[in-house]
Amino acid sequence: MPISTRRFRRDAARWGKQLDKAVTTRATTLAVQAHGRITGSTHPVDTGRGKAGWNVSVGTPSKAEPGTVNKGQMKLGETIYVSNGVPYLHFPEFGTVKITPRLFISTALSSMGLRPAFAVRGLGAIGSTNRSLGI
Repeated sequence: MPISTRRFRRDAARWGKQLDKAVTTRATTLAVQAHGRITGSTHPVDTGRGKAGWNVSVGTPSKAEPGTVNKGQMKLGETIYVSNGVPYLHFPEFGTVKITPRLFISTALSSMGLRPAFAVRGLGAIGSTNRSLGI
């Protein structure tokens, strides 16, 4: 029995909406789980500022403090960011001459099968820099 083009378009649109909802729900769930894993027991704590500074946002990374989970209205194709506005957080993650690297962010995301991409804002010998560290 042939399917009319009108019915096919209607069914395809319905399936597309269902798929869009399923994908965005899963992506949001993963971001919230990643937030939970990063801020879990392996997060180094001295004052608690770094742990409290984690945010989940849609569309653009949030550098606000303290941490918020703002799921927003995500649409298919948008990016979910798990970010932190604390400027010194890359020191415990990657280490320095005097601090051993903890890799708590990399470990938390890798355990979920996610590949972290870092954008580090810090002060170097040359001045303020924005550099992307693809890991």
